[in-house]
Amino acid sequence: MKQGPNILTVGGLDACGQTGIIADRNSLMSLRLSPIVIASSVTLGPSEIAPIDIDTFRRQLAAFVDLSAISTIKTGILAKRDIIEELATLFEDHKNDLPELVVDVCLETEDESQILSSSAISLLKMRMFPLATITIAYLSEAERLSGIRIEKIDDIKEAAEAIQIYGSKFVLIKADKIIENELVDILYDGNEHHFLFTKNVPETDVRRMRDIFSSGVAAYLAKSYRLKTAIEAAKDLTLSPRLLGQEKPA
Repeated sequence: MKQGPNILTVGGLDACGQTGIIADRNSLMSLRLSPIVIASSVTLGPSEIAPIDIDTFRRQLAAFVDLSAISTIKTGILAKRDIIEELATLFEDHKNDLPELVVDVCLETEDESQILSSSAISLLKMRMFPLATITIAYLSEAERLSGIRIEKIDDIKEAAEAIQIYGSKFVLIKADKIIENELVDILYDGNEHHFLFTKNVPETDVRRMRDIFSSGVAAYLAKSYRLKTAIEAAKDLTLSPRLLGQEKPA
């Protein structure tokens, strides 16, 4: 069956296939979309990520990326400052006709080791966020981006406002732990906070499913869903046994 629109995804290459650009590819193909995957790093273990050297990264972009033929873009791990700079420059050069951009902010490894320096995070905020349709951050990353300690739901709202100042049209803070007895994501559009409650998903699984979720948001935007509907559809996608490697053999 013919695949649908092209989706560009830039992120980490993880041999397990449950995260990073392999998870993106599987999610997008399950929705009959055509993924174009660019590696920014290689995972070497729970606490070690090796960035792709900048020349190789540039050559991938030159060989495979034609933004005029892409419907939406999703970024995951951008493992060092010069990769962020290279990608931001490409996107800025096409700012007037840039496809919708989903920036999934990945600042930590699986064991919570920090990936990016403070200067790289500043660059991400100053150059990538203004181009983003939606910026997605999990609680610990939202704390680092905003400088706000998150202990209450009101803190999540404040953090979303602080992140949105950098120019992203929407900010989604994903809850990966229970706050005030709720597992609640908050979507902020610059005016209102929209509460999106997560049901039937253990909090320990939320972060593990992040790439399925964020690539799902990009996929449904490519299918012309409104953003809030795309988010809800992407949350449903994270429950797919096949994508989670839980499908029983026939």
